[in-house]
Amino acid sequence: MIKKIALILLIIFIFVATLWFNNNNSELISINLEVIQFTSSASIIFAVILFTGWFFGVLSCSLYILKLLNERRVSKSLIKEKIKEIELLRQKPLEDAN
Repeated sequence: MIKKIALILLIIFIFVATLWFNNNNSELISINLEVIQFTSSASIIFAVILFTGWFFGVLSCSLYILKLLNERRVSKSLIKEKIKEIELLRQKPLEDAN
């Protein structure tokens, strides 16, 4: 519960900080990438950089999560095989009982 409240407050703080930054910075920034040159306000460039970083972070995490989910699926199937093997061995009659 406290984690959820802290996360919501953090998101609200970032949103308010972004609005404050946009309000205080109306300067134009010119970016030259040798191939293309464009001019935009500082707040828009900041938002694009923030979104790009967020997107690549989510992409990296999701690839790792997919890898973990695949490993979990494989592990579950191996466990099911081992349980079936154990059940078959338990049902097998003992040959050295006499």
